[in-house]
Amino acid sequence: MALFGGSRDISLFRSLNKELINDIIQTEVAYYKFALEQTKVNVYGEAPGKNYFEPLKIACLINKEDQSWSSDDFGSDVNQTVNFQFLKDELRSINLIPEVGDLLLFRNNFYEVDSKV
Repeated sequence: MALFGGSRDISLFRSLNKELINDIIQTEVAYYKFALEQTKVNVYGEAPGKNYFEPLKIACLINKEDQSWSSDDFGSDVNQTVNFQFLKDELRSINLIPEVGDLLLFRNNFYEVDSKV
């Protein structure tokens, strides 16, 4: 326990963060959890189609970086890194563990989780 802070102080910060993200910022994404057990794979371990559970609406903070363009023999390619930041207490309350391969829907664009911190 901290020298000048107690459990009540930490509880205050958690409630302020929850109110700030859910009631003031109000940015929500639809989170599609990958259903590994329901996805059929072939002999090579590849899946022609992926199955997902029903989407969950989750409030979060979003940090979008600039787009980067590249071009090669196969055509042009656009990449953009987007960071989605969730409250850990919110994820625990809905029993959600983010994993690589899950999808996020934000402003009619799908983003695949490729890493997590």
